[in-house]
Amino acid sequence: MFGFLLVAATWPLWTPEAVFPQVPLVPGQWLPGDWAQWLVSGLLLSALVAMFVLPSGRPARTACVLMVIGFAAAMLFDQGRMQPWAYQFLLLAMLLASCGPRVAMTLARVLVIAFYFESALTKFDYSFLHTLGQQFLAALAGLFGASVDGWSPAARLAAAAVFPVGEALVALGLVFRKTRTIALAAAVLLHLLLLAILGPWGLAHQPGVLLWNAYFIVQDLVLFWPERSLAETDEVRLPPQRAPWPVLALVLAVVGLPLTEPWSLFDLWPSWGLYASSAERVSLQVHRVAQSQLPDSLLPFVESPADEHDAWLTVRLDRWSLSSRHAPIYPQARVQLGVAIAVAEGAGLAERARFIRFGRADRWTGDREVTIDQGVPEARAAAERYFLNALPRQPFR
Repeated sequence: MFGFLLVAATWPLWTPEAVFPQVPLVPGQWLPGDWAQWLVSGLLLSALVAMFVLPSGRPARTACVLMVIGFAAAMLFDQGRMQPWAYQFLLLAMLLASCGPRVAMTLARVLVIAFYFESALTKFDYSFLHTLGQQFLAALAGLFGASVDGWSPAARLAAAAVFPVGEALVALGLVFRKTRTIALAAAVLLHLLLLAILGPWGLAHQPGVLLWNAYFIVQDLVLFWPERSLAETDEVRLPPQRAPWPVLALVLAVVGLPLTEPWSLFDLWPSWGLYASSAERVSLQVHRVAQSQLPDSLLPFVESPADEHDAWLTVRLDRWSLSSRHAPIYPQARVQLGVAIAVAEGAGLAERARFIRFGRADRWTGDREVTIDQGVPEARAAAERYFLNALPRQPFR
């Protein structure tokens, strides 16, 4: 049910409609036309509905297989669809399709524990504690009619650190049976707080973010609710179940690869870097004389510089994504560079556009490596140096 609701809440993201540039996972010329994307979207929605209504057993497993195919194919067409919740649902569907119930539940627990732990790791840095962590703290205090303005800098940093510390403690507590009930209660409280902070009375994030946090409450209760003892169940009469080795290898990769993210060897979202402000980003700037060449749909997201003598306007790609697709932009420079190139090529900006690439923020100082590509040819040359595709499927007009 939650998968269907999340796709519905971000529906423009899952169609080929030209509301935002697409950056495929593989070069665009290798992919079929828009008809294939509509087919994939229909398959995905059908699988999500089928998983909700079909009985357990072979029909439900078939729906899980179709869901995996649907999500994976959709992500090939557009890396922006690799939303954390979509990635998680794809993984869970693979487990349900290939393992027995007990094994699938055990491996799902492993993934959720890794989620909390690795999400905490991405927030233990200068950037989160000084920026987004402070926003969370101020929003939470505001819900109770309080303010943190009078707090000392050290107190505000310590309070912001409570968010990742809480996630890490939840992960640790869920590992052990004796602490699982307390950790489960803490996890539910954590997501309730996030719903309050990110909801309409706080930072007013998109509905998809709120739906995913609500899903996590339900998921955690299903996976970690205190179990009855073995003697009280029929488990002793069930045949032993084992996970196929490819599934175990996949789970090990999903858990292990995020540990390489600080060295930019793995993407932030599949590393469970949620609300992590250390992410790479790209700023598209357009010369004032070329502003009229931008499509009308982009004009609300064009910002003028504070210095009136500065000739460069900034196009807020992040806000455009939230407005047009109801989902955040993928937090990797290669994808955002591809989006910026699509805009610049579609508007015929040529040398009247520049592309500022901000590297991942340093964990200890928050400093970033900054690279400026002047004009579309330089930006295209930079895009071709990425291992995965960084070029748009077509210009945006």
